[in-house]
Amino acid sequence: MSAWVEVLAPAKINLTLTIKGRRDDGYHELESLMVPLALADVVRCQATAEDRIVVRCAHPQVPTGRENLAVQAAELLRKHVCPGRGAEIIITKRIPVAAGLAGGSTDAAATLLALNQLWGLGLTVTELHNLASQLGADVPFCLHARAAIGRGRGERLQFIEPMANWPVVLVNPGFALSTRVAYALFDQNPVVNDHTSALEVARLLRDGLLVAAAQHAQNHLQDVVASHYPAVAELLHEVRATGMPFVAQTGSGPTIFAVGEDAKMAQRAARLLAGNPERLILVTKLEEFSGEKRISVNGKSI
Repeated sequence: MSAWVEVLAPAKINLTLTIKGRRDDGYHELESLMVPLALADVVRCQATAEDRIVVRCAHPQVPTGRENLAVQAAELLRKHVCPGRGAEIIITKRIPVAAGLAGGSTDAAATLLALNQLWGLGLTVTELHNLASQLGADVPFCLHARAAIGRGRGERLQFIEPMANWPVVLVNPGFALSTRVAYALFDQNPVVNDHTSALEVARLLRDGLLVAAAQHAQNHLQDVVASHYPAVAELLHEVRATGMPFVAQTGSGPTIFAVGEDAKMAQRAARLLAGNPERLILVTKLEEFSGEKRISVNGKSI
């Protein structure tokens, strides 16, 4: 039996997202408070005798070719560290696709971690971070899976103290929205308001002040997405009506998150929002992931 490594690939939400301008490289200059969730895909990598990368995933919306970020992560490792190695990557999807929850990015980050272990490369976290930065703005955060403030494209991380495991309700309106489209809408109407720093919002959350944190937090993509997609605007209104204290769009959307004070509040909100068959409603929580919690080799945690 060939060796295999399994890695948890947690989703993430942007509790804040402020856009500070357009960069020369075409990306946007950001400041975002990002946190990982207990909701996670599972990425399993197995050694193969063949010199190629194979991705398998049962989810019909997940590509298995070169457009999959996990394939790109594996190929990047091969190119820079170990040409000629092969692996089979099996992705079990639990994170909704194209929902603003970093599903593709977290699978790519997990692939880097898994293949570093499987192939015995011994790359440091810093080396893996540098590779992750070449794959996408969210991949470095997903590599660490710790609460952080992202700056630049989102890849420059300032790690902060872990927050409480606040319960989170995720509501997806039932359609996908690409990051590229969301930023294009913003560029057409780049209205940016004054904002409280992400560090201040993080402090309020650590102090348990959910309402105050919500009042100070902003997502500069939220209004433009809601104005072009009435279903998102309607969903924001409905989720706020449940009484959850911190409600916003995560990242580029279209998923709406709601942070509550306890699990009972979150479950009540989920029940109130149920009934529309097009929506996907998930109840999860904020979660920090250490290496020991994420990675197993042949079924044993390392």
